[in-house]
Amino acid sequence: MGAKILAVDDTLEAVELLRIMLETSGFEATTALTAQKALRLAAEEGFSAALLDLMMPDIDGLEICRRLRANPETANLAILIVTAANEPEVESRVEAAGADGLIYKPVDLHDLVARLNEVLAARGLI
Repeated sequence: MGAKILAVDDTLEAVELLRIMLETSGFEATTALTAQKALRLAAEEGFSAALLDLMMPDIDGLEICRRLRANPETANLAILIVTAANEPEVESRVEAAGADGLIYKPVDLHDLVARLNEVLAARGLI
């Protein structure tokens, strides 16, 4: 098995698609539908990376990212924000939150794997 990845989105279809894409690419995938579950799992499970949906109903992906960066146990996690929002300020907001980059929806399998490998390598996690 490859790196452990946490995929977070508030829609079941989206996390299932990410899980399938990750597992068929050799990663070990765990999913969460809420920010609270994502934060709990991240602190307990020892993931290498997290894919965080930008727009979540309770706590958005940027706030999840900030909280993960603030926790010494999850501070070195490779984090990609997944979003359908293609607005100019999104990239600067993602960078300010401490994320390693963006993946745009609809998620392309090859782009996802390439970006994950890039950010995992940059953080020394593969």
